[in-house]
Amino acid sequence: MITKILCLSDGRPGNQRPVQLLGTELSKYLHTEPSHLIVQKTPWRRLGNQLESMLLGLAPKPISNIVTGLTAEASQEVLVITCGRTALPYGRLLKRRHRVKLVHILNPYGHAKQFDAVVLPKHDLISGPNIVQYQLGLTQKPKADDEALSFMKKLPQGSILALVVGGSNAHQHISAENIQMWKTAITKNMPDLAGLAITFSRRTQPDTKKLVLEAFAEYPCCFYDGNGPNPYPGFLALASHAAVTIDSMNMLADVAASEC
Repeated sequence: MITKILCLSDGRPGNQRPVQLLGTELSKYLHTEPSHLIVQKTPWRRLGNQLESMLLGLAPKPISNIVTGLTAEASQEVLVITCGRTALPYGRLLKRRHRVKLVHILNPYGHAKQFDAVVLPKHDLISGPNIVQYQLGLTQKPKADDEALSFMKKLPQGSILALVVGGSNAHQHISAENIQMWKTAITKNMPDLAGLAITFSRRTQPDTKKLVLEAFAEYPCCFYDGNGPNPYPGFLALASHAAVTIDSMNMLADVAASEC
């Protein structure tokens, strides 16, 4: 019987939100409240998460303090949910030493059979009896909150676009030409556009931020500059329309869930 749900992530929104959402959903059936702990990257990341987990006992502070705290909570009645590369060795350590039930979100980079369940996107093309696949990302319909309302209160009434911007990576390069193409497509499809609520991710390069704000300078805008919690779920809940870059499956899932 599961008596505790322990969610581990590195604190990044793309890892923290899925692990918290899954923990919260499972708590409804297991009748126990989930707790969330942010863990830190180890010095042995390049060695692979299996060997990395074996070396955690040698880790310096504050990692050793995290391990001590986790060990004190671990037992066969604990469900540990990890998400992302950084949390993997901690979950594997608790599985090996204390026989916890272990669920990992996203690709575990090998040894998937050692987990009780692995939850990952279908496009990873990994299958097996303990694999649970999803199409885009683990999310829920976004809700309006005071933070988003505070950002958007100066925008006029009418059609508001939530513009969710990621960053350049191996699959996407955001250039000045791309941004002008976005503007052309947005103004063509939203001739009555009244304003924008723009949010940038931690991956968005400073030059990209500048170009986006310049491109839409003729419209009333509010934007998240990276300070404090990102209000973009609230932006999606309050906006009438949404547009998102293609570099993040989680962002795509959030926009799809918003039904904008």
